[in-house]
Amino acid sequence: TTGPTLMTNNLFSTAAAGGVAGEEVKIKGPSYLDPDFCIGLYRKLESLTLLPALMFNFKRNEIETCVRRLVTTLQKNQHDKFYGTEDRAYVTRLENKKRMDAYRAKVAEIEMQQKMKGVSRRTAEEQGLDMGEAGEDDIPPPPKDIADEYDAEFSFANRKVYGANQQDIEERMGKAEFFNAEPWMIEALRRGIGLHHEGLPKKYRQLVEFLFRLGYLRLVVATGTLALGVNMPCRSVIFAGDSLELTSLMFRQMSGRAGRRGFDPVGHVVFVDFPQKKLNRLLASPLTVLTGDFPVNPTTVLRCTEMCEEVEDAEKPMVRAALTQLFEAPLWSVKDEDSGAYQSQTNGSKSTTAIVHTNAQKEEEKLQRMLLEVKYHKRYAIEFLYQEGLLSAEGKLRSMGGLASFLFETDPGNIALHKLLVTGALHQLLEEAETEEEKDRRLLHVMAHIFHRKTFTRAVELKMPEERFDPKNGYDVFDRTHSPVLAPLPKHIAKTLSQLDLRSFHNIKDCVRAYCATQTQTPTEDGALPLSGLPFNLETATPVEQSTLHKEYLSQAQIHSVARSPFAALTGKGDAFGCVEELVDCTRTQVHLEAGMVAQFLPHHKKTDNAHKPAETHDTLLNSYICDFYVHGKLKHLIKMNKMDPFEAWEGVAKFNETIKSFMLFLTRSNATEDPICLSLNRIYTTLNKSKKKEDA
Repeated sequence: TTGPTLMTNNLFSTAAAGGVAGEEVKIKGPSYLDPDFCIGLYRKLESLTLLPALMFNFKRNEIETCVRRLVTTLQKNQHDKFYGTEDRAYVTRLENKKRMDAYRAKVAEIEMQQKMKGVSRRTAEEQGLDMGEAGEDDIPPPPKDIADEYDAEFSFANRKVYGANQQDIEERMGKAEFFNAEPWMIEALRRGIGLHHEGLPKKYRQLVEFLFRLGYLRLVVATGTLALGVNMPCRSVIFAGDSLELTSLMFRQMSGRAGRRGFDPVGHVVFVDFPQKKLNRLLASPLTVLTGDFPVNPTTVLRCTEMCEEVEDAEKPMVRAALTQLFEAPLWSVKDEDSGAYQSQTNGSKSTTAIVHTNAQKEEEKLQRMLLEVKYHKRYAIEFLYQEGLLSAEGKLRSMGGLASFLFETDPGNIALHKLLVTGALHQLLEEAETEEEKDRRLLHVMAHIFHRKTFTRAVELKMPEERFDPKNGYDVFDRTHSPVLAPLPKHIAKTLSQLDLRSFHNIKDCVRAYCATQTQTPTEDGALPLSGLPFNLETATPVEQSTLHKEYLSQAQIHSVARSPFAALTGKGDAFGCVEELVDCTRTQVHLEAGMVAQFLPHHKKTDNAHKPAETHDTLLNSYICDFYVHGKLKHLIKMNKMDPFEAWEGVAKFNETIKSFMLFLTRSNATEDPICLSLNRIYTTLNKSKKKEDA
């Protein structure tokens, strides 16, 4: 687009279809949930030739409510047009009767022609009968009620596109009934309105995308699913309400849909019930800088190893070449912040050439350092996988290593699950249970700690009752008095996972120290104060000509560090890192490290007087949403009691269920169908899937 034209809902003062401009109507709740306001808005856009349009809102329940009310109102208004008064109803019934009489006469004529097939032409001529040809397929369908036919006043569909593609459109809409789509969704499509969000059946979403690209649908109400990766350009974009998910990058992506390349010289953006301050921030915010990132974690190395083993001999050279390129060309940004300054100089002088050469040399040196760092990360990741029993001494996957690779999307939960299986901690947990129900609940409780965990914010924590932290000898993990907080892990499970965290932390710490030891020069930014830029490190600061006794004692007392940033080392800690967060934040600038590269699992609490209560300044409480859903099977309870967004609740349950299914499938392929864990997983999956299907319906 050449530039968006911005409009807010104050431009659309017509509150109802056919209403008077400037008429004030009291609306309870957001304006975009009022069907009369929406119809007036869309008709205004239609009069300005600003359709087709995409309307974005991040709440699934709101966009479903909006479309459902739109369809209901359009149907009611169309019905009232023909049956709203006694006079209209009389005229409509009279017109329907004429149509039905004409239909019956046509059917009688066709039936007579069918009977004449066995009569000779001479006899028919003597009796004055018509010998026209007719078949069963020639009988037309009965006429519809005039109030149920297409009326442009109550539809936003493009009839020109419908006329050119009627057979294809009707065939696809006829199949929509088998997509588990509700009748009002199909009726919305017939009226030119589409609905699109993650919870809808995939085939229905594909049908909406097809009809919109075809031009039949001229209005689609969607969440953020159409912001990225889907080719659905339009003429206008409507933002209905504000959301925390609407960042500057998401705003640019969504508003960029407005304006069809080659058709529209400009795109249009409309804001409805949108705060002016947020609007100003979005318009003035700079574009997000996209930089590369390639974290080499143990799961990535494990998957690459498995890929090399499973491919055939003929394909191994090609796969190895691709993997080699992956690690030799890390997806990191290697351009310095100030290196773009020399590009504007094009006078060809010697100084300019020197600047270009110097900056190119710096970038090459930086790239070589990054390649070396990738090798160190990979080398220590392999060592960690070997120590945990995922790889053999020959570098091949062991039996349970395939499970961790199979569940790579749950990292680091896949590594934790492998640890609990090979140590026998999970089997021990189930052996202590007496009934199948108790086994299922214990296993689900541990799985809830491992997969798709959700934490509470500090604001939500403060509103929770204190008695949830008062278990004496342990408590029932499904006791509702502790909802929505997930109960702590059993002691032997927590101890096993703590050992995993400790080994992973020491592994990455040794990796960082080994890599930093190879870097002989300290970066300039590490040896200077952040604001003033004055040097403070003994290696980079200007030496004092005359030695003093104070300086000698200070030099002797200095704690030298290799991995820690010199500025952070002023605290006197040296390379003694206490946790992963400290390691990520306090290392030198030449180290590219993220918390996701470390297989840390358990949240680390600060010490408090109460052993069962987390620190006051640390958000570590986990949401018990999946255990609660296992008990009551209602998403609305998760929204209310567990403080979850509707989509967040649905997505969490769906992803957890798919992970359990994948885990169970791996055990089945490994001929472990009679294993207690597999049997328990099967019962858990059946219960969760049954409840989820009821909620989806």
